Amino acid sequence: MEKEGGELIAALEKERSHIARELHDDTCRRLAMLSLRIEKVTQSWSLGRMLVGDQLEQIWQRCSNLTGDVQALSHELHPSALDNLGLVRAIKSFCREFSEQSGVTVHFSQFDIPDSLTREVSLSFFRVIQEAQHNAAKCSGTKQFEVNLQGESDGM
Repeated sequence: MEKEGGELIAALEKERSHIARELHDDTCRRLAMLSLRIEKVTQSWSLGRMLVGDQLEQIWQRCSNLTGDVQALSHELHPSALDNLGLVRAIKSFCREFSEQSGVTVHFSQFDIPDSLTREVSLSFFRVIQEAQHNAAKCSGTKQFEVNLQGESDGM
């Protein structure tokens, strides 16, 4: 039992390390670049050297992209849709968001999935599909995936 606890702690720490890297290497870097860009536009504008409309449009677009990426990271950490919508709709939503974020096409289908799955079982299915899509997008070179979730009429 002690070994399993150690493996769980190691897995949690690995995930925390991944989140920290993602926040530091991507999100913080992008926020720093936005801050510098805003500072530059502000200085140029105050000196009367620049029209700010186009610059503000670019800054707004970068902020919007960053917001979407942080939201996607948040959803990966805690799939609130799973609690609010149930397994099938949460996976369908994740597939749609994953398509939009990664530029791949994900076709989702489901058949005969019971509504009575426990939170733990639903979360496990969600995490397996989540990880499979990330691995497929990263390693396969394919731009189109299928996610088929199928149960049996007498339960999963």
